[in-house]
Amino acid sequence: MKKWLWVLFGVIGFSLASWAGEGVRWNVYPNPFENYVAVEWQQNSEGNIRMMVFDLTGKMVKEVEVKGKIGTNAYIVEFEDLPSGPYNFYFHDPSGAKLYHGKILKR
Repeated sequence: MKKWLWVLFGVIGFSLASWAGEGVRWNVYPNPFENYVAVEWQQNSEGNIRMMVFDLTGKMVKEVEVKGKIGTNAYIVEFEDLPSGPYNFYFHDPSGAKLYHGKILKR
């Protein structure tokens, strides 16, 4: 069962997107962001995770594949080359199955 939770930290000035599902927990922050987002996740088995980012027209503007290990994983995704605006992101496992999705906003 997938769960989606937005936790807002108004005092600090950023929000943290968190997801929990079968075998994987996700955190993507800060959101909104300026040049990068940090992605943290927990895995119960080894395997690559692919992040795909799309603009609002549906054009894929970024794709990153990261080798995931059992336990805690972390990766910084750079977005310096993208213009400000909202983006949709998707995480996929090696078979191509969609694990999670969400929205991020570049300032």
